[in-house]
Amino acid sequence: MGAAQFYGELGKFLYALALADGFIQPREVRKLEGAVSDALKGLCGKYSARGEAILARLQFQHCIREQTPSRKAEESFLDYVRTHGNSVDSADKKVALALIRRVSAAYGGVRVKESLMEQTVREMLHINHGNGMP
Repeated sequence: MGAAQFYGELGKFLYALALADGFIQPREVRKLEGAVSDALKGLCGKYSARGEAILARLQFQHCIREQTPSRKAEESFLDYVRTHGNSVDSADKKVALALIRRVSAAYGGVRVKESLMEQTVREMLHINHGNGMP
């Protein structure tokens, strides 16, 4: 599977992450849009990123419009990662982690549930602090 599907699935996860506190704050939507813009610019020059990152924002917005159940959105992404996670390249992992962190911190800082969700993704994508990931 390609980067386009990864970012589409990531958008679902970001939606579930934003709903971790029960509802999506307008500030979280703005943070996601800003983070995607940063990803498209190479996250301020730190990482290269694919243009497909915009699909995360589009899928996030689709989930809001459709009022997708958060658990369904989260499980869709995790199922994708279980099946195709080994084929996700390191640049896309870095962009995904940056997007996850930005959305988590968008409103009042990172809470326990959001932190646990990030940790699950880190483990499934084999991201740790020792392999060049923040």
